[in-house]
Amino acid sequence: QMQDDYSSLQEDFRSMREYFTKRIADKQAQLEERARRASSAEGHADCLQGLLSFHEDNGLLAGSYWQAQCEKRDDSIRFLTLKLQEYTVPSTEYWAQRRRAGADEDDHGTEPAGFSSSAKSAESANCEEGSAHVQDQQRPVDGLDVSNELSPSSA
Repeated sequence: QMQDDYSSLQEDFRSMREYFTKRIADKQAQLEERARRASSAEGHADCLQGLLSFHEDNGLLAGSYWQAQCEKRDDSIRFLTLKLQEYTVPSTEYWAQRRRAGADEDDHGTEPAGFSSSAKSAESANCEEGSAHVQDQQRPVDGLDVSNELSPSSA
């Protein structure tokens, strides 16, 4: 009887050993698979971290580039506005000057300085737009001194 019990226990032991050996192998395979996945995920996270810093730097660089472009254009607009103000006479002042010029012409029979008949026709065409350009005569407007002209390179 003891012999039978002993052989039965040995058989149980062998089957349990096989069962647990398989389980240990399965668990090891699962652990290895998880370790591979974790390693892959860490590599992916490192790659994404690098991409994030690249795109942040790229965005800052692009932003500073476009900001510089806007500042250049703003400076150009300011310069051109000043140049336009130098050569533009307000319409009320223009018409007052025209009336004075017409009165001078009637008094003396000659055209006043800075007004030729071709300039008059060009100026009368411009008056419909609300302002006229005085080509032969430079004068300060709004406190601007036009004797020293600004050039685009100095703006």
